[in-house]
Amino acid sequence: MKFTTICFALVSCLSVTAQQPGTWVPEAASRASWDAHLLMEEGQHAAAATQFKKAIAAWNGRATTDTWHEAARAFGHTGDTSAATEALEQLCSMKRFFEHESILADSAFTSLRSNARFIAAVNCIKTNQQTLAPHYNAQWRKSLLDMQQADQAIRNAIEKARTANALPADIDRLLARQDTIDHANSQALDAFLSRNGWPGPDVIDYSGGNAIILLLTHANPDIKLKHIHLARQAAIAKAIHPAQFATLQDKLSVFQNGYQVYGTQVYTENGKVTVFPIEDEAHVNKRRKEIGMDPIETYLSHFGIQYQYDPNQPKTAREIPRISHK
Repeated sequence: MKFTTICFALVSCLSVTAQQPGTWVPEAASRASWDAHLLMEEGQHAAAATQFKKAIAAWNGRATTDTWHEAARAFGHTGDTSAATEALEQLCSMKRFFEHESILADSAFTSLRSNARFIAAVNCIKTNQQTLAPHYNAQWRKSLLDMQQADQAIRNAIEKARTANALPADIDRLLARQDTIDHANSQALDAFLSRNGWPGPDVIDYSGGNAIILLLTHANPDIKLKHIHLARQAAIAKAIHPAQFATLQDKLSVFQNGYQVYGTQVYTENGKVTVFPIEDEAHVNKRRKEIGMDPIETYLSHFGIQYQYDPNQPKTAREIPRISHK
């Protein structure tokens, strides 16, 4: 019997960009935003602009901070002055710390620098930056984002190598490099969290918190276990999206004993998407509600699963294989 593990929660699979916690991003918006960010990395600005518009429309005119910023860049590169300035105005309205200097230095906005609306939007972003600056720690955030960049770069390289049917030896070298990077990141993150706790978004922005949760997801199991309580506190405080914590908790739990807590983990068995066994399944929605998550029925519908709890058919951890902690 063949099993294939698939996506571990839509939030963490579809994007590693900074997400404002507290609301669920529609799947169509997440997918379009993810595609747009990839297109921006490839320099395909026109195609990215189209995808950003789809993402924003799918979420009824809303977006995450990083999406507004990258959308503004895509629109700027393609000469859509109105859309670019509107995206920057939306970025300002979120009242988040954002380095306005990076916008002024960005070549995407060269043609807008004398535009009155653009200047007003940048000044608004600058005001937010100055207001939040007393608590903000740019060095901490940069360190976390640098580790996140290394984490994602090696994984992207492995995916590209596999897509290109690279030699097994070449892929093995990349996997060995991934292990080295993960170990170094694990040690650095452990030291950071042990020393500083989990800083709030006023200190490292939501992007910094998202970097922590991503790095913790790829950290060694003992480091996950050591700091999982900090992730739960961050989720309750809305410093990260609750689904990010739940995914981390469930991935660790399944690795340890074959059961999950919040129902975020699914796998495919003979082409059918199935839920990993859930501990105390009768109360899973109570646990999800405690940290601000949607009911499990809503979540699993994104995978095409019509979930219904049946107390007469409990699953055991022995029915399915353990998944890797990575």
